[in-house]
Amino acid sequence: MREVERLYSKIKTEPAKDDRINCYTCLQPKCLHITKTIDIHEGRTPFMHTCEKCGHTAQSTFYKDVDPEKEPTQEWYRPTLKQCQKMRNKPQMLDHIFKGGLDVRPIIK
Repeated sequence: MREVERLYSKIKTEPAKDDRINCYTCLQPKCLHITKTIDIHEGRTPFMHTCEKCGHTAQSTFYKDVDPEKEPTQEWYRPTLKQCQKMRNKPQMLDHIFKGGLDVRPIIK
């Protein structure tokens, strides 16, 4: 617990400076769904993501908005200390966060 607190105290938690919109295109030929995301905190996001429609692998468009009419459905965020403490059984995710990475969640309207 203390180690999580110590590592968490070293990461930045500031909001994103601007709306960073990214799209992830599903690589499954029968799907090709575009999952649109927004970064609400500064940090790193992965090159590959899970398609929200079919669950297969989706590839980043490197912040090129390939579907401008679509609204983002997921947001990349910096988890709180309490959320990180609950991730103790997910060492790879904690490592990602402590190296500046963000976690993702659905946008609830």
